[in-house]
Amino acid sequence: MVTTAVLPRLTPYDSARLEHDRSPEARAETAVRVAQVFAEAEISARAKEIAIDIIDRLASDIEVQVRRAVSEQVKHCPFLPAAIARTLAHDVESVAVPMIRYSTVLDDAELIAIIRDGSPAKQIAVAERARVSTVVSNALVETRRREVVGTLLANHGADIAEPSYLSVIDDHGNDRTIQNLLVDRPSLPISVTEQLIDRVASALRERLIARHGFPPVMVDAIVDQGRERVLAEQAGALTLPAEMDFLVQRLKARGALSTTFALRALANGDLHLFESTMACHAGIPTENARQLIRDAGAVGFCRLYRQAGLLPEMLPAFRSALEIAMEVRRVRPEEWRAQDTKRIVETLVRQCPQIAPGDLENVLAQVSRRSRPAAAEATAGA
Repeated sequence: MVTTAVLPRLTPYDSARLEHDRSPEARAETAVRVAQVFAEAEISARAKEIAIDIIDRLASDIEVQVRRAVSEQVKHCPFLPAAIARTLAHDVESVAVPMIRYSTVLDDAELIAIIRDGSPAKQIAVAERARVSTVVSNALVETRRREVVGTLLANHGADIAEPSYLSVIDDHGNDRTIQNLLVDRPSLPISVTEQLIDRVASALRERLIARHGFPPVMVDAIVDQGRERVLAEQAGALTLPAEMDFLVQRLKARGALSTTFALRALANGDLHLFESTMACHAGIPTENARQLIRDAGAVGFCRLYRQAGLLPEMLPAFRSALEIAMEVRRVRPEEWRAQDTKRIVETLVRQCPQIAPGDLENVLAQVSRRSRPAAAEATAGA
């Protein structure tokens, strides 16, 4: 029996009506009022017990509108019994979705079970939760449903592990919407960024050729420079030397560690990335390369440069660029300005008469074109 002592929001008229009116509308209204009282922290243990009993019975009511009313009212309740939460979460979608989307009572195991039940609406509700763990994210990715994966990626409260990201790229990597959602994530593992760049670059290449008639060689140069710029920026943002070395070694293994990558590092004032790149080219530890560059001076750098196998005619340009970068870092260790990059670009043009003046990207593109024949010869002679 429902009393006004347990449900203070009910009027005497309401109490009488609830005793005699068994319509779905009356029961739904009961669900709302009981749940409102139940959600209050100040009610007595006895009142809570009675409210739980009522909610439990209404959560299994034959009428959907009654169960939906219960779900809407208790979805935020942190002390809802788990059994009631599970009952509502496994109900029809209109009842289950509010509970799945908001209830903190549901644990990861329960959420994974809901995902594997196969309802897209329920899967999306899981993906929209304020916090989604890596194991739950993985289960959502395993659905391979574009709308589910897209919802998950758009949720920055979701923790997504590297293998899950790679699965997303395998399944949906050519989808522009998914690409944009990946790009907008707060952070991405290096391996994911690399694959994403390759996918985006490939799509860009085809569009440029098809729509604008660009020569394929020119398109390749544009795409390569764009990819290299993004990877250099990401590498420069790494704070752990081991992570930077790992990225550089990955690029070397893929044949993507170019002469221009090293020059780009200098032009951005990133001496750590430059040292890591030169060490990888030369096949020596980064610390050894650092000593040759910083302690041994011009002689040490020349020895390192020759061992790295970069274009011999570019050595003077590299030396001048390195001197500028080291000078600036001595004066302003934490600040790099656009004018510093401009100085390096100007010295590259001055030291290499075959390179026409331009901005950083234009100059690096010219260096890249000159480097390709040399790289092909080195590969052929290996």
